[in-house]
Amino acid sequence: MKNILITGGAGYFGSVLSGWFLDAGYTVHVLDALRYGDMGVVPYLYNENYNFWNGNILDSDLLQTIFNKFDISIVIHLAALVGEPLCKKYTKTARQVNLEGTKAVIEFSKNRGVSQFIFASTCSVYGASDSQISEDSPLQQTSLYAETKIEAEKYVSQFPFSTVLRFATLFGSSPRMRFDIILNQFVAQASSLNIIELYEPIDAWRPLIHLKDACEAVLRCVEKPDLVKGEFFNVGGNSNNCTKHDLAKFVQASIPTTQIDVKGIRRDRRNYFVSFNKICNVLSFIPETSVAAGIDELSNCLRSCDPTLPIYDNLVGYNQHSMETHIL
Repeated sequence: MKNILITGGAGYFGSVLSGWFLDAGYTVHVLDALRYGDMGVVPYLYNENYNFWNGNILDSDLLQTIFNKFDISIVIHLAALVGEPLCKKYTKTARQVNLEGTKAVIEFSKNRGVSQFIFASTCSVYGASDSQISEDSPLQQTSLYAETKIEAEKYVSQFPFSTVLRFATLFGSSPRMRFDIILNQFVAQASSLNIIELYEPIDAWRPLIHLKDACEAVLRCVEKPDLVKGEFFNVGGNSNNCTKHDLAKFVQASIPTTQIDVKGIRRDRRNYFVSFNKICNVLSFIPETSVAAGIDELSNCLRSCDPTLPIYDNLVGYNQHSMETHIL
């Protein structure tokens, strides 16, 4: 059984990805600082093929312990401060974790003979564009978050055993839930307030991908390493390119009592209509979950949770949980 290390594996994406690889028969090791609590770890604690490490990727002693104790063959690097609001508030930490932390993890991976390193980046690196975007399109540092990811991509791409995955905006339910990303947020607003706050420009494009489809894309990269090493891939599907207004209308169609409240322009200048032809052609990857199906799933999720709680927002909930308070 292959040993996989997932940094940030207790987060919104990582907690779902951990289960995906356990189900696929891998031994999963997770390193996470638990800034948002341990909800993403608890479901797997009694799985004999799951090992959890509570700590920071900047802790070189901890990294050394993990790599010394286990024969890690694959590293999936998700750990980061995610989103512009969080990076803007914690500028120094964002640079340390997103860039220096990435450098540390891939250097350890290289020195310990890891066969494959998968780096989670974002379509946010494209900034704003009026034309369709491919992996060869120019990158734009329109936010500190994008800047740290672009710099990390440049570093990671020097290593021939690496793969850079630029994910579309995620949606769907997770053990460590978030309601501060666009579709999840729209559904939460519609369900609890019967209103969606839609900021201009409402015709800005966003590509989306469901968590489970994103997990499947990573699994295919792991299972076909010779096709993806040294490559960059946009991860998503062409049919899930939507404008912000499209998304609001989809939610309104599912929750008819919803009103759409168009507000002024925010600082967010992102606008990208992304081509996902490369990952489709190379890995035969086409996402299965539509935005409409995701809205139904999120509506069901909201029946058992309060979306206004700080834990569901990366900015508000960051660092509210001391690591010492956890049993892990």
